[in-house]
Amino acid sequence: MKDKKRGMQLYILAGIIIVLTLVVVFSFLEKESLTMNMVSGTEYISGEEGQVIIRLDNQDMEPKLGAKCTVSILFPNKIYFIKDKEMLPSKIIGNYYFSFVTPEDAGIYEEDIVCNVDSGMIHTSSSFHVSTGLNMIAVILENQELLAENISRIDKEIGFLEENISDKIQENQKDLLQKFSLMGNAIKEVFIDF
Repeated sequence: MKDKKRGMQLYILAGIIIVLTLVVVFSFLEKESLTMNMVSGTEYISGEEGQVIIRLDNQDMEPKLGAKCTVSILFPNKIYFIKDKEMLPSKIIGNYYFSFVTPEDAGIYEEDIVCNVDSGMIHTSSSFHVSTGLNMIAVILENQELLAENISRIDKEIGFLEENISDKIQENQKDLLQKFSLMGNAIKEVFIDF
């Protein structure tokens, strides 16, 4: 009986050890739960710098380092603008980004981001907008700058012309005064001779 009791205790002890070992092993093998959030998403003018920025955090809201992330961007007509380009880690730990110059075509651009991490792959999609209205405002501002430059140039040319006209008027005035003086002297001689 004592041997049976002792044997049963050994079985229970072995069972507890096996269960604890499995719990420890599975806790180390458990996949890390990650969240990916879009940081960027905005309105753009054609030809300006744009960025796709994402944030990776684990289940404890701690930033995830060492991820390998890629981005693909589709034109509004769903043809690739950018395909599987590597994103870089930001100086803000847990953020990853990709910079690009926005295309001329106005419309909504679809972004797709895939990150490979130790625990597998995580994925998200978003969009940004290249705005016709903002493009028109940019053209208006550019035209205003050109107009201001032209007005400034014309103002300088007018100032130069005014200076030249003033110089000519003074020269003509001196010339006329000399001629009047000569005429006056000639008239004076005519009347003196009488």
